[in-house]
Amino acid sequence: MCSKLLRTTGSLWCGSGRTLTSGTLTDPTRSTKTGRSRMVWRFTTGIQLPTRQRTTTRHWSTSTTCCSKRAPSAFVLCFRSPTTGPTLEVDTFHPGVNLGDICSPVKTLLLTLGMDQYVSWRKEVTSACAAAPLTQTAACHNLDPGFGGYHDDFYTDPTIKAWYKAWVNHLVTRQNVHSQVLYRDDPTIFAWELANEPRCQGSGAFGTSKNCTLNYAVYGKDPVAWKITGWVEEVSGYIKSIDANHMVGTGDEGYFCERYQTCGDATCDCYYGVDTIAFTRIATIDYMSLHLYPDQWGKDVEWATNYITNHSQTAHNLLGKPVVLGEFGYKNSQDSTYETWTSASFSSGMNGDMFWMISGRADGGGWVDNYDGYAVYCPNSTSGPQPPGDKATCSVLTAHAKQMAGSGPLPPPPPPSPPSPNPPGPPSPPSPPPPPPSPPAPPSPGPPPLKGFVTTNGPRFMLNGKPYFFAGANSYDLFTIGSGSGTNISQYMDAETIDAFFATMAKNGVAVVRTWGFNTQSWHGFEPNQGEYNELQFQEFDYIAFSARAHGIRLIITLDNYWTAYGGIDQRLKWAGGSASPNDGTFFTNEKAIQSYLDYVQHFVTRTNTFTNTSYRNDEAIFAWELMNEPRHQGYGSDDNTSQILRAFVDRAGAFIKDLDPNHLISSGIEGHGVEFGFGGNEGNNFTVIHSSKYIDFCSAHPYPTESWANLNIASTQALLTAWTHDCQANLQKPMFIGEFNVDKNHGGRSQWWKAIFDTVEQTDAGGSAFWWFQHHAVDGEYGINDGDPELAVFQTHAANMRKKSG
Repeated sequence: MCSKLLRTTGSLWCGSGRTLTSGTLTDPTRSTKTGRSRMVWRFTTGIQLPTRQRTTTRHWSTSTTCCSKRAPSAFVLCFRSPTTGPTLEVDTFHPGVNLGDICSPVKTLLLTLGMDQYVSWRKEVTSACAAAPLTQTAACHNLDPGFGGYHDDFYTDPTIKAWYKAWVNHLVTRQNVHSQVLYRDDPTIFAWELANEPRCQGSGAFGTSKNCTLNYAVYGKDPVAWKITGWVEEVSGYIKSIDANHMVGTGDEGYFCERYQTCGDATCDCYYGVDTIAFTRIATIDYMSLHLYPDQWGKDVEWATNYITNHSQTAHNLLGKPVVLGEFGYKNSQDSTYETWTSASFSSGMNGDMFWMISGRADGGGWVDNYDGYAVYCPNSTSGPQPPGDKATCSVLTAHAKQMAGSGPLPPPPPPSPPSPNPPGPPSPPSPPPPPPSPPAPPSPGPPPLKGFVTTNGPRFMLNGKPYFFAGANSYDLFTIGSGSGTNISQYMDAETIDAFFATMAKNGVAVVRTWGFNTQSWHGFEPNQGEYNELQFQEFDYIAFSARAHGIRLIITLDNYWTAYGGIDQRLKWAGGSASPNDGTFFTNEKAIQSYLDYVQHFVTRTNTFTNTSYRNDEAIFAWELMNEPRHQGYGSDDNTSQILRAFVDRAGAFIKDLDPNHLISSGIEGHGVEFGFGGNEGNNFTVIHSSKYIDFCSAHPYPTESWANLNIASTQALLTAWTHDCQANLQKPMFIGEFNVDKNHGGRSQWWKAIFDTVEQTDAGGSAFWWFQHHAVDGEYGINDGDPELAVFQTHAANMRKKSG
């Protein structure tokens, strides 16, 4: 709120820009209405400024017609001349400004405060240097010739920044005269805040340069300067260099800056030059800041509740930092509104919040003026009745404070220390308050953190030098959890559901999840148009990998689809001008289509996770890359038998990925069809030919024995698994992975089938398997598995057996 700026140093300016010079300043007095110190300006001309009022434009004035609308970091006093009376009262601590020299019949005085004061001082220096030879003053030589007299010069002008740093140094390194403790060593100080609500726009005394605002709709996709972000990084780094003990926050309002699109709203379209995500990413900023005044922003209570939740999720999940709601206020129905907001703050994990603002009784009786409409009156029990409605609001806020601090009453204030027995000298400081209660331990994410990459040694998977066997599951559509819309990641995905589902899978013993990392459609699309990569969708996959790691689960990531689900290779063929028929194997000979696939793979594999700051190729949560879901080169004559076309693609794509990422394994993703196995026909994906590639690290097969074209019983299914595993391990010297399997639920006896399949996996020393599929919500009544299904009891036993087999 701009009101806090009224309590900072300032100077008075006439509307013409000339400093008033003919008045005198009396001694400061204390106001009986506000309890704040006040300077009384006395005019030799006998002119009295009228009683100040607060208007809807957030300025002090006699009328809204007198004052032009200005930004909130200043107030304007308007009056007519001549009238009689001696004084003008101004809330300020500036020690020596003279007044008088009234400018015109209709007068406007502008009180410049905060950042604008530095710009004002800088203009004075510029004028002085222009009036004198530059050789006379060393300071003149150091002035930046690019100074334009804008508010946002505060963030870039070297002279202003030097002044500001000098003030910061004076404050941070000060020694408290009562406790003899340096401020930088004082645990009473929670944090330093760089500024109150920094923006490109100032008080109105000085304009805003075009280069500060980041609104892409106005200035295009490449603004010249990111002024405030650079200033935040520089100044927070400076503070850390002189005070390593305390946290640093920005103090901004939490506006998002949605790049390359227009959200149509100043809270997210970069208009103010504020990018709270960029601020919080800075290493020397310790937590995210935000303020909340929806009634001033044209928003409602529900919007504001989402604002709280979105910032909490963004800070924690995207940036890995705490978040503090530094101010919030609402003028109507404060009790019910604040109950809604504090509940959202607590439930979303907000690390702290502060309402604007607490007030009480004045020294001379009555209530302190509610000048901005946001005051909450919470006096103690001896102060008399509270204003209507405030008792309920105070109860809400007190209950919330107890909830944030932990169960039970708030700690009592410490007793004062006895007076020093050896005066003179400073009085003994008050006893320190008792330490706050320890925060609750974070919930356990499941198994211990992952360590090491999975590798191979002949027919065995290896982990940290020991054989590794696993029980896994398919959950192909993890990337679709959430709305798939919105302007930030907390709106786009549902992190809570992702976390809960990984927790469910971990609880059931799932160690590896095979999931899809592709989609060329618009909803939740990774690549909705050729070469156009959806950053929010990739961020959602970042979070999937983050959550998998937190729950002790590794991922096999499938990079495209032979089938049409979520676009697949058919879409790449269309982009390349090739065949539009479904499941068309001509993809494997279409150079443009293949290059499109490789471009996407490179973007994916070389990505850095925005939640862990770890590149995918260095992420131990990734088990393997799978080239494609069930690739075939089917129906092309002799290629059905030789499979050389598909083999050439596998070699090329495998070598490409190995060059990008030597840390992770690669799978082909094929189904294992072939007349030699009695499972389907020759479909251009011969098991031995494809898996003989030196770039493929383990074998893959997908048995669905009860499909009509397969028509296998339990015994023949076990024989098929044994044949695949023998061919893979004995002939190819590679591990075997049953990448998908299941039987139709309507077929009956599915738990019996699962036990037989798992027994065979264990007996043949196959490396692992993944059933199809563990669903996060019930959509597939044929093959989908839900938490609590009886088959999972069989799976849990198998998972325990596979863990025992591991070294």
